[in-house]
Amino acid sequence: MVNVPTAVWVDEEGRIVRPPEAAFSKEQIVLGNKIGDDRYIAGLRDWVTNGEQSPFVMSPEKLKDRLRTRATALRLADAHFKLATHFHALGDADEAAVHWKAAQGLNPDSWNYHRQEWSFEPKTAGEKWFQKYRALDGKPYYTPLDLPEAK
Repeated sequence: MVNVPTAVWVDEEGRIVRPPEAAFSKEQIVLGNKIGDDRYIAGLRDWVTNGEQSPFVMSPEKLKDRLRTRATALRLADAHFKLATHFHALGDADEAAVHWKAAQGLNPDSWNYHRQEWSFEPKTAGEKWFQKYRALDGKPYYTPLDLPEAK
């Protein structure tokens, strides 16, 4: 997950029918970029009305691909991230920094790893976020939605 708003659709049986994705209800312009559109809310309404027959429900094959087991490096990054938060809670900033750096190095695309560390330095957090954002160099901040057109 990149940022808010993010949603996951879970049906009455407890099954995920859409994976985590940006959940904007309308088009917005942020930092000169278009994010979101009307399709997400239209899809959500269609799913509420039509349930599993909705064209917005992802096929099991496509969903499996989107929810596949993460690569070893990404799982290791998660472990380092958890260690960093643990050492930070204990007040061991030096050891926490070792694990923040390891997590970010193993998964540099994770905004969560960076934002968590930046939250401890509020005076520079915004500047660091903006530097990372500018470094995207055209790559979308939010993964484009994979939704059919609303009917």
